[in-house]
Amino acid sequence: MPRRYTRKLGSREYKNYTEETLSRCLAAIRNKELSHRKASLEFGIPRRTILNKLKGYHVLNPGVPPIFTEHEENIFVNCIIKASDYGFPMGEFDLKMVVKHYLEQIGRVVKKFKSNVPGHDWILNFLKRHPQLTKRFADNIKKSRAGITKNDLRQYISFLSKELEGVPPTHIFNFDETNLVDDPGKKKVFARRGTKYLEHIRTTSKAGTSIMFCGSASGKLLPLFVLYKSRHIWSTWTEGGPPGTRYSNSTSGWFDSASFLEWFESILIPETRRLDGKKIVICDNVAFHFSPKVLELSETNNITFVCLPPNSTHITQPLDVAVFRSVKGSWRKLLGEWKENNGNNLVTKEIMPTLLGRLLIEINPTITNNLKSGFQACGIFPCDVEVLLKKIPGQDDDVQSTIESSFVTCLEKKRAEWTEKKPGGKRKKINVPPGKSITTADLNSEPSTSTAAHPEDRIIYQDESEDEEDWETYRQRCLAEDKEIEEVMTVQETSIPGFKPIVKSISSYCIVTYENEFYPGVILELSDDTAKIKSMKKSNSYWKWPEVPDVLEYEWKDVVGGIDEPIKISKTRNIYRVPELSNIY
Repeated sequence: MPRRYTRKLGSREYKNYTEETLSRCLAAIRNKELSHRKASLEFGIPRRTILNKLKGYHVLNPGVPPIFTEHEENIFVNCIIKASDYGFPMGEFDLKMVVKHYLEQIGRVVKKFKSNVPGHDWILNFLKRHPQLTKRFADNIKKSRAGITKNDLRQYISFLSKELEGVPPTHIFNFDETNLVDDPGKKKVFARRGTKYLEHIRTTSKAGTSIMFCGSASGKLLPLFVLYKSRHIWSTWTEGGPPGTRYSNSTSGWFDSASFLEWFESILIPETRRLDGKKIVICDNVAFHFSPKVLELSETNNITFVCLPPNSTHITQPLDVAVFRSVKGSWRKLLGEWKENNGNNLVTKEIMPTLLGRLLIEINPTITNNLKSGFQACGIFPCDVEVLLKKIPGQDDDVQSTIESSFVTCLEKKRAEWTEKKPGGKRKKINVPPGKSITTADLNSEPSTSTAAHPEDRIIYQDESEDEEDWETYRQRCLAEDKEIEEVMTVQETSIPGFKPIVKSISSYCIVTYENEFYPGVILELSDDTAKIKSMKKSNSYWKWPEVPDVLEYEWKDVVGGIDEPIKISKTRNIYRVPELSNIY
């Protein structure tokens, strides 16, 4: 039988009526409103079918009966839904293996299944019999994001509700940074059947522009703040953009404390000055948001910062929940149209303001409702913890079978193993409970965890959503690695006094100075005055390349000499020896 059955021409029509039509037909006959023949003509149902239904014949569904009973299939459905709720959704292959395992457990062999594994047709019919299931793409989230609990959300909403007492929706704001890239993404097109490699000539790049969005619970979107990656900013990069948009630049293209302060003073402060009373600003807990200058300005203008729970912005931040998806979709659509009409050129900084203007026009009809829906879906306005708790998996009050209960127990255990937090906290976070306001006193009371200048401290912004080790655990682990390396090393370390002359060429190794400290690095780009260098960081008495590349531009006066390529002393670890610095460290 073909996968999609098509009725042959001339064959009789099979069940060309609905169950509702059949019920009305039988009711009319039982009430003696119509005879069998008249009911058959009026409702279009064969007379023999009417007689069989009245006598209770052929009450089962036509065709081959299903492999499993309705109760068994309902158990499969509940298990699929539970697995999805707990963050481990099943694919088609996973469901096949579950069915195979179930058949082996009960000692049953289904001849239609090859090796007791159902085929693709059974999966399609199973989904057709249970319309509450559907196939969708799943978004990947980190373990730390899956570790948010209901108690965390209850505590957050408890603090937040106290801060929001008497505050109207026009005075509640949420801001977040996003990145618009020069890539419109893929789209489905027509092609010859059987084509293996279909190409679409479209010039793209990995370049992106950081944009700061901010909106209120009343649905108002504040002017944008555009941050270019450059050392200077030119007038042509600001022409033709949306009204009120501010433009700035940084060497990394990421927001840091300086660029955030500029946005705070130029966008948020002018907006809040027109509002009387207390203003609430909800944001994620990132260190550069809370510089002393920002907190002083917030206290002067009656602005209260409220932090979201760590690793929870995917369910608690209105912009992430309801705004950015539509913004990114509209951006890809506009970008694709622009490339088709402009020779597939790359988006330059001169074109960016014009495209941003078109983007705001595109999202303008829906942005107000999206912002309101975002604040409501995140339980902020109106303040309601139940809308958040629905997003966290948990036991229902329904009576479950033994199979479902054991299945849920396994899921809970697996989720707990994956989301178990390591001891210690983040060194970059402000120690204020989520939902409570932040003041200058909270910032000043934070203990310092840095005792020396490291290359990683120069990274302007890094969104750290993974749980980190505390400093003592990290130090002990490094000492253990260092001791192990020293035991297996057989090469005698040699000290070379002084440095070699600087070799001004790409991929050559050198020593740079930063805050009176020496760091080895490799030259990536160079010019007459500066060089872009990727530097290493200290690891006890050795060196290693940081996971996030530490790339900065240095003047040639800060490059003190050349060195040989660092010597890797472990085959499995990212540990190197720099002989030229052995007499210094």
